[in-house]
Amino acid sequence: MFRLTTLFVLVFNIGMLTAQVSIKENPIKIIPDLSKSVEVDFKLAGGLILMNAENDGKKGAYILDTGAPCLILNKRVEKEDASLLAVGVGGQMHVSESKIEKFRLGKFIREKIKCLSLDISHIENSKKTAIAGLIGYDMFKDKELLFDYDNLLVSFFDGNAIQKYKGQKRLKTIPFKMHGHLPIIKVSIGKKKFRFGIDTGAEVNVIHAADAKKIKDTEYESIENANIQSVNSNKTIVKAIELGTLKVGKTEVYNDLRFIITDLSDFNNAYGVELDGLLGYAFLKERLHSIDFLNKELVIWE
Repeated sequence: MFRLTTLFVLVFNIGMLTAQVSIKENPIKIIPDLSKSVEVDFKLAGGLILMNAENDGKKGAYILDTGAPCLILNKRVEKEDASLLAVGVGGQMHVSESKIEKFRLGKFIREKIKCLSLDISHIENSKKTAIAGLIGYDMFKDKELLFDYDNLLVSFFDGNAIQKYKGQKRLKTIPFKMHGHLPIIKVSIGKKKFRFGIDTGAEVNVIHAADAKKIKDTEYESIENANIQSVNSNKTIVKAIELGTLKVGKTEVYNDLRFIITDLSDFNNAYGVELDGLLGYAFLKERLHSIDFLNKELVIWE
């Protein structure tokens, strides 16, 4: 198991929580459902999934982000041009509405798409790679997404729960509830129960500061502080811990998962949810997982 140094924490966590965006006015449901199952390769930028796509013929890398509500383009938005206000874990952002004629992801083409624009150039700078935008929930809301970090592949299934993937079988299903575009599952730390959101746009796992106080000292180990950066470019130094065990559902136990502790109060208030934390890349990479949005299940594979 690797140990995080101060520099590695900075690089690893920069741009985390890219996608926890809650639109306060006129939520926009944008991209029609995919019509077929497809496998798309990706590359990792830290813990962010980057997939190649085309926007009106212009090729670019897009972050696959289950925490984003829709397609979001990386564009600078002046305050006077903003028509929406978004709230993320790091604060508020000005957002404008956009429209593109054609968007292509692998075999899929969508035309005359309404979307949002948001300046995420600071994430480009920290990752040292061009990022055209975020592909969010409306693209795959009726799909099952399987995240194969070992082979750098994401499979979009058509919602008819497949039983095998590259010789692996479905091992366990954990039900979740949707709050807007965010899936929320129940987890246990010691004898305490919590509600955590699942977000591929979070490079690290997160625990709400108020809930971290409920965890016994014997159930975690303090590690180096982390420097996190959210979608609105704010940077914050936060405490980082390693949990001995985290139980998902009634039986599935994950050992030695790392979390950062930060205040989610503003996000919870704006989003109208009592969220105790987030499970991101640092959780999903531990096993073969899929998120079945149609049947509302987190699937753990062999």
